[in-house]
Amino acid sequence: MNPLKLLLATAATTAVLLVGVGCRTAPASQNSTVVPGGFAGSKSWLRTELYMGAVPAAEWTRFLSEAVTPRFPGGFTVLEAQGQWQAPSGEIRSLPSRMLVLLHPADAASEAGIESIRSAFKERFHHISVLRSTSAATVGF
Repeated sequence: MNPLKLLLATAATTAVLLVGVGCRTAPASQNSTVVPGGFAGSKSWLRTELYMGAVPAAEWTRFLSEAVTPRFPGGFTVLEAQGQWQAPSGEIRSLPSRMLVLLHPADAASEAGIESIRSAFKERFHHISVLRSTSAATVGF
């Protein structure tokens, strides 16, 4: 091969390799946050469900706006449900219920807000308890 052609071929190959190195993508850890078992952009949060006995619709709406929304202005979900539980007297009771679902970071403000909602509901509506269930959740917005 002609020395000039060899030099040009070597220069062209070097240029292609250098451009390829410059276009290399960053490792996944720098491109996005992926939590174990998660997906791009996901976060490890908690999912808390509060099971509450049904109360009249207007009172429920007022409770949500006064007790829940100020503590979780980013949003929440309410599901209508039918529940059953055993009263302290031993009687089995079946009643309409509502489940309030909160997705939140594991922090003191969320914890305080949840316990405040539980206390407010029991006090306002004279209910014995509000069942709470909290589990790990992977969320993304």
